[in-house]
Amino acid sequence: MPLAQTAQGTGPLLANGLIALLLVLLTPTQYALIGWRILFGIGALIAVIGVIIRLKIAESPIFSNIKNKGEITRIPIAEAFSKYWKRILIGLGFIVGGTTITYATGVFASSYLQTFIHVPPLQVSLALVIGYTAIAIFSPIFGMLSDKIGRKPFMITSAVLLIAFVYPYFILISTGQFSLIALAQFIIGLIGSIYNGPYAATMSEMFPTRVRYSALSFDYHVGVAVFGGTTPFIATYLIYVTHYQLSPALYGIAGMVVTLIAYVLAPETKGTNLDKVVI
Repeated sequence: MPLAQTAQGTGPLLANGLIALLLVLLTPTQYALIGWRILFGIGALIAVIGVIIRLKIAESPIFSNIKNKGEITRIPIAEAFSKYWKRILIGLGFIVGGTTITYATGVFASSYLQTFIHVPPLQVSLALVIGYTAIAIFSPIFGMLSDKIGRKPFMITSAVLLIAFVYPYFILISTGQFSLIALAQFIIGLIGSIYNGPYAATMSEMFPTRVRYSALSFDYHVGVAVFGGTTPFIATYLIYVTHYQLSPALYGIAGMVVTLIAYVLAPETKGTNLDKVVI
């Protein structure tokens, strides 16, 4: 699980790395004409490869075991909500802050830096690469540490640090200086890594095998769609309404407060046997 969470950093890292490479190799006109098409084509190819991999992945031994015993639930999402709705809400709370911060410091930050601060696109991409590199490197490290120490200490620590750093983050990137923007991206990536590995493991360990996939899918996809997909729009709208460029920081703080509450309410799941989760 900790290793899988490196994808939170490696995916955007590769994407922004490719953007930076094309910005170096192509003129602005060439990038506008063919650069985005190259990126789109690479993305389409990766999507096809992803589908093929998923089609060939075998079921986990834990799921195969309950399938062989005839213990498969006909409508797992219904059972999940009827028996484990409190944990589903806690899991959704996990997603709120991390997703809000991730989209605010990635998707929105990219647009914000170029539109409001007028930072060159190449510098923006390079700064994001630095931040995502931190996530890719440190997420599995903190995930493995949580296997030994516990999940909640890391998650709660990360939430508190993010709440404290969101506002300074926007101050740093608003300077327009590449060194400070890169520093801000590295710090936000490092702090985010502290919860990135542990929270994913905790969510898996909160639900029994019969409903785990459905419960996690609901929490993740609904949480990311609602709180992640809307973050760039809300952040831009806040600037428009308040005429205050740092107002998106307040939205990020609010989302992280919700997640901090969820972390506090969540059970400590270190050492949980996924085959014997008891609620």
